[in-house]
Amino acid sequence: MTLPGMTLESISSRLQASIPGCQAEPVVNGSPSAQNSLLIDRQHGLEVARLLRDDLQFDFCSNVTAVDWPDREKAEKIKAKQMVDGVEKEIEETRKTTIPGYLEMGLPPAYGAGAAEVIREVVEQQTSWHKLVNELLRPGDIERAITEWRSLLRQITNAPDYNWDRWRSLKEASERFANSTRSAARQPLPMLLPAQLKRYQPKYSFTQKR
Repeated sequence: MTLPGMTLESISSRLQASIPGCQAEPVVNGSPSAQNSLLIDRQHGLEVARLLRDDLQFDFCSNVTAVDWPDREKAEKIKAKQMVDGVEKEIEETRKTTIPGYLEMGLPPAYGAGAAEVIREVVEQQTSWHKLVNELLRPGDIERAITEWRSLLRQITNAPDYNWDRWRSLKEASERFANSTRSAARQPLPMLLPAQLKRYQPKYSFTQKR
């Protein structure tokens, strides 16, 4: 998110004017969230971060990543022997292999996939947690997702106010959801078992000889 009156293009121009040789290319995100970004050359990353903090007064950068390594295909030529018209011949063929990626959009592949859909089910549809749990999604995963989501809502709600309609609409929606949902950490604790209520008595005692 950029501050009101400060566009991605103006930030890019400021970086290139202040840091000789810096490459700052705006990357437009066509999704409804319109979370555009800047592609910075790796040689000037530290200088860019320092300028954003000290000169442009940015106090928080989100979704910062140094590497995006999606799945890629590797092709190599190998020699093999085949029978052609009853005669063994050596031929050259191309073998392709897929090398798994390391990051997608700055995150490990499939990291957090489906979290937004689960939160929507719990908050809007009032779906019970046990109906969403499966081999890959455990109750602790749902609790953590909701806890982090509510934490983000509270940060937005208590953030400074700017004269920007889109920002104020986000703050209002964040406050509404934060107040209408219950923290997963405030769920009632289960009753203690009778054995848990007993005072602990060690089975063995030790005395020190003098």
